Amino acid sequence: MTNIIHLPLAKGRERLSSVLMVPLPSRVDAALLGASDRWPVRELAPPPAGSGLKPVLGTAGMPLLGHTLDYIRFGSNFSRARYQRLGPVSWMGAFGTKIVAVAGPDAIQEVLTTKAKSFSQDGWTYLIDAFFHRGLMLMSFDEHRMHRRIMQEAFTRDRLAGYVDQLGPTLEASILFSDVHGGRKTEQVVISGRPQQQPAISWRLRRVAFRLGMRLPEGTARPA
Repeated sequence: MTNIIHLPLAKGRERLSSVLMVPLPSRVDAALLGASDRWPVRELAPPPAGSGLKPVLGTAGMPLLGHTLDYIRFGSNFSRARYQRLGPVSWMGAFGTKIVAVAGPDAIQEVLTTKAKSFSQDGWTYLIDAFFHRGLMLMSFDEHRMHRRIMQEAFTRDRLAGYVDQLGPTLEASILFSDVHGGRKTEQVVISGRPQQQPAISWRLRRVAFRLGMRLPEGTARPA
């Protein structure tokens, strides 16, 4: 049975994504990206007196939304512009909260390789804990290391080769079945600034993942 609530929500997300990513002239895009730099720069918090530390600078962006739309539309270009303007450590308002971002090779190396264990994975909890509660990505330090070693046993060369041998025929059959019985669904994408139609990859992946997870042979009716 199709979830009548899920369908309008899914369509709404697709429409919103299409609006945010609609192709625009390069001058308009540049102007929109430049507008994100016009918000007043403020300190996230004053550094402790006598510490010699520098304050983390950043901008709040629009009320409630912050820089959410800028980040979604411009991605790495938005991050690079803030790195050049505010330095390797900055903060921004986004997704209903304040986020501290680290950019540049030296700062990222410090975060990822420091032996002082000064940085945990807790920052991701706000965004994805509802979907990946107690997931490996949300664990830190020794707990993360222990679970990662357990997971690594499933990704040795021999096991990966075995997965490919099992998945290959299933994927081929699923894609063929989708084309024959599900119609060749397409979606509009922007390539080199021009909207084009290509196979709806996300729809195919959802269908394949469902059948692999349920271990259903192609042609089996989907359960209600």
